[in-house]
Amino acid sequence: DLAKVGVEGSNPFARSSFSIFDAGCCTLARRVAIRLALFWRWIGAAMAYWLIKSEPGKWSWQQQLAAGPQGTFWNGVRNYSARLSLMAMQLGEKAFFYHSNDGKAVVGIVEIIKLYYPDPSDESGRFGMVDVAAVVALQQAVTLEAIKAEPRLAKMVLVNNSRLSVQPVTADEWALVCAIGGLRGW
Repeated sequence: DLAKVGVEGSNPFARSSFSIFDAGCCTLARRVAIRLALFWRWIGAAMAYWLIKSEPGKWSWQQQLAAGPQGTFWNGVRNYSARLSLMAMQLGEKAFFYHSNDGKAVVGIVEIIKLYYPDPSDESGRFGMVDVAAVVALQQAVTLEAIKAEPRLAKMVLVNNSRLSVQPVTADEWALVCAIGGLRGW
């Protein structure tokens, strides 16, 4: 869908510049997600990084690693804001794998390997999922406490809206969390 859009440097809200406003292009939700992603890229906040949460008792980092390079689907999202984030994800983008409830820490990095598609576990048909594959484990888990204690991460979505299961992460936040977790050059 983004390939249809490509008007570099233009205002992402100028309706005449985008083919995504054609009625047959895609669903309204997908058009909104594309528009949101383009806006972030246009203002220089390239939304290439994400954070996805999982309860270790339901799906752990170890299970994600065991899934191997073919990865697995990331389903079960039932929040509209999180859904828009899933829809905005692009192939090859990276996401922190965060253990929620038990552990409350970033433990690894995954890559988006399949774009948003319908979630068969959603009986309403409103929500979808992406596929992710494990890339690397952090050398040391970065706890929510450590993130909250770092003043440069005060505006991170995880700090301000900790219940959201899929969230954007800025490039600066990404680099800092990676450094705290012992990964350099990410």
